Amino acid sequence: MADLRVAGIDIKSGSPRSSMKPLYSISILGEGGVLFEAEEVTFDDVLELLRKYDVNILATDNIFEIASDSSDLRRVMERLPPKCKLIQVTGSPNGIRPLSSVAKEAGLPSPSHSDPLGTARIVANLAMLGIGTEAIAMYPETRILVTRNRSVKQGGSGSDRWRRSIEASILSEANRIATELDKANLDYDLYVERASGGLRRAEFIVYADLEDVRKVIKESSEWSPFRIILSHSWKSK
Repeated sequence: MADLRVAGIDIKSGSPRSSMKPLYSISILGEGGVLFEAEEVTFDDVLELLRKYDVNILATDNIFEIASDSSDLRRVMERLPPKCKLIQVTGSPNGIRPLSSVAKEAGLPSPSHSDPLGTARIVANLAMLGIGTEAIAMYPETRILVTRNRSVKQGGSGSDRWRRSIEASILSEANRIATELDKANLDYDLYVERASGGLRRAEFIVYADLEDVRKVIKESSEWSPFRIILSHSWKSK
């Protein structure tokens, strides 16, 4: 069997979502140990190193350190060598986990924001252990949560009426969101917690990238009696 070779990367500066071109630290490991490390390389350099060292796995703790969105991610993956997989070591069938937790469970040092090369080395070691999820087998989901805004309170004899009013508002807002998602042809599942006045909470799982959902649904203001919270995740197929 050919020697497994893994490249772990961590972003050092910049971002794919900014005008500042991102730079990465990289650690390439073989089954015999470290093959190559560098404190600062461009992503074009990363691609060249993947080919030079015949790397099987490019590993990261966050795929959006190399791509600005899901469309860009597809373009990035098309640039990888044919036999090189992209692995997110923090991904699992249960969702995304902190890198520090994954490293601790694997008996590896805790990553440090001030040491991107050390983090790249940890990421590479995790992938060598078979930890993580292949990005090509992942798809974007967006969670929309509609719930009472607990920072806005109403007391006194009218508190029951206030509660029922909020529950009715959450029901109305859930219906509005469902209508907007239907108009945008975005697939979703809806989970609700019913209450006497309407709904106590509603949770949408939308099978689309967060940026696409934000074009249709906006988060609520701080002073609204209910909250609309949008969050992004990646799930395994």
